[in-house]
Amino acid sequence: MTSERATRASDVAFGWLVLDGVIAVRKKLRIDRLGPVRPYLMLVPALVLMTFLAGGLLYLVYLSFHSFDTFLLEQGPWSLDQY
Repeated sequence: MTSERATRASDVAFGWLVLDGVIAVRKKLRIDRLGPVRPYLMLVPALVLMTFLAGGLLYLVYLSFHSFDTFLLEQGPWSLDQY
């Protein structure tokens, strides 16, 4: 019986196996029961991405207010040399 299952799995393309896995996970999680909270959960990935981008932007602003020695590749003290 295991050999029959192995040959059936090898006859199916990998993409269909992934799709079957996604469907199985969706059935286990029962996303339909979330109701009115569901649209707000869709905002979570966007908020995570925006937080990550804002953090990177703040880091770039922080670095821009330091002098940088291109020969030694060292960051110097606070200054407005970059501007």
